[in-house]
Amino acid sequence: MVFIPWSDVEDMRLRELARSGIGMVEIAAHMGRTKSAIRARVEKLNIAVARQQNPMQVGKKLSKTTNR
Repeated sequence: MVFIPWSDVEDMRLRELARSGIGMVEIAAHMGRTKSAIRARVEKLNIAVARQQNPMQVGKKLSKTTNR
C-alpha cells in the first residue's frame, strides 16, 4: 500500500467530519482512506472521533458491581 500525504484541506475535512459525530468507518468512506489511515491521523492531530456502535451490544445494559 502506498502512503498518500495528507493535505491541509483533508485535515480540515477530517476535523469537520469528526465534529459531525460520525465514526471512523464513515469518515474513511467519505475521505477515500482506510480506517487505519483515519485512526493514525486523528491520533496525530489529537482529534476525538465518535465510537462505532457495536450491533452485538444494542439493547444490552452493563451490570453494576457492588462491594458488599
